[in-house]
Amino acid sequence: MTFFEEQPIRDARVYLYRWIFHNWPDSYCIRMLRALAPALKEGATVLIMDSILPPSGLPNLMDRKLRAMDVTMLEIGNSKERDSDEWKQLFRQADERYV
Repeated sequence: MTFFEEQPIRDARVYLYRWIFHNWPDSYCIRMLRALAPALKEGATVLIMDSILPPSGLPNLMDRKLRAMDVTMLEIGNSKERDSDEWKQLFRQADERYV
């Protein structure tokens, strides 16, 4: 099974993705989320453990590290780190139930 195939475990209370989405461009992340959607029961939780970029221009070390990781992810996998608006957009494009 891959992330892109329909999730065979149905009606679980929780589904966890840990450090997955930052490795993939939006189109593939949307495919992953759409593959999960049919398995979700009402009230299920999808936990995504990944970075959220802070608003740009903040003068702190974590901001610089996350932005450096964003460039690295682009270079090695045509993927990226996302800010909160980009995450919301990703979920909306996959399925409105995620928002």
